[in-house]
Amino acid sequence: MNEYQLISDNLEPVTFQASNSQLSRRLHAAYIEFKNKHGLNHALLYVRHSIHGWRQVIDASGGFKRINNPLTLDYEELIFAVIHTLSESDRLHTAEQREEVREKKRQEERNMNAEIKRRSFHIIKP
Repeated sequence: MNEYQLISDNLEPVTFQASNSQLSRRLHAAYIEFKNKHGLNHALLYVRHSIHGWRQVIDASGGFKRINNPLTLDYEELIFAVIHTLSESDRLHTAEQREEVREKKRQEERNMNAEIKRRSFHIIKP
């Protein structure tokens, strides 16, 4: 079971949980709640990733899933977009991994600069 949010323009999101088989019913109910709460006819769909937090649902072609009318959605395509988003998020580095990579690059740059300085200085004997 995944956790989802409908969000738009920094407004308070509507959060719901649904399995793949419940997604259409739960999304429709959340959309009605979102529309009644904010008066908007569109929202962006986010899914919670266990490591990276909330991720905007994108399909395989890179398009964002904007919800205008849940009744006209192709839910099979939406489920594949959710799976795609979660699998893409699995490939991302965590904050610790990104910091390790940055530190490794800094160390390599320091070593390279030190080597350049060692080669550029020559001792001249009188």
